[in-house]
Amino acid sequence: MKHVVAYDKLGSFRANMLVSYISSRSLAFLVTVCFNYLLSGLGPHGTYWLFAAFCAASAAITYKALPETRGKTLREVQEAFRH
Repeated sequence: MKHVVAYDKLGSFRANMLVSYISSRSLAFLVTVCFNYLLSGLGPHGTYWLFAAFCAASAAITYKALPETRGKTLREVQEAFRH
């Protein structure tokens, strides 16, 4: 229960979760709609290589942009994202 109280004090936690949920569902819909067009245009190998490239780029950006949070308290993580 202590963690729930800490998140409620953040104020924007629920808004951030909503943005995350909406963007995730929107991108999933976009991939579903575009998949058949990409498959017919690029073929199966090209389509999967394109998706692999996007996954690799996302992993690289995540690795570069997000700080390490292992062993840090919630307060230390919050301070790292405020600055």
